[in-house]
Amino acid sequence: MNSHSKELDAVRAQAVAREGCILRCLVGSTVHGLGNPRTDDRDEMGVCIEPPPYILGLRCMRCASPTRDTNR
Repeated sequence: MNSHSKELDAVRAQAVAREGCILRCLVGSTVHGLGNPRTDDRDEMGVCIEPPPYILGLRCMRCASPTRDTNR
């Protein structure tokens, strides 16, 4: 699992994403029928609910999108 997070502890960021996951789906070329069965990877995207310390601002876990500026 690759987590795009500003949480300094990557293991913790993955745990938060995994434990709070409310939606996980397949995205990318496979969904559009353009995947190559021999060389294609499995692209997934998910949505998670952050635990209270993150929601209250006691910890930081901003999501980073590869196509958007993450310096908000």
